Amino acid sequence: FFFGLFNDTIPIMGLRRKPYMMMGWTFCAVALIVLSNTPLPPPYWCIDEVTGTYIKKVTLPDGTHKSAEPCHPESAQAGGKYTVLLMLAALGYVVADVAAD
Repeated sequence: FFFGLFNDTIPIMGLRRKPYMMMGWTFCAVALIVLSNTPLPPPYWCIDEVTGTYIKKVTLPDGTHKSAEPCHPESAQAGGKYTVLLMLAALGYVVADVAAD
């Protein structure tokens, strides 16, 4: 609602839709470029060198299973920056799409 209201009531340089579309797509593209250049954190779980799979459970000497200790527990906290960048990309897309409709 608000993006459509801004489109219709606040023209930029005499134009109502084209500047909002350009700003939206530019904002989306910048967010996606930053996202693509953001390095991934190391994997949370350790990787088994033989099978190449994640080690999520370990077998104890008595035959029971328990959860394995993660190799990089700080990786669980790294998802926030990816979420914010994806939200910003979606916001740019919404601004451009509303202007196009």
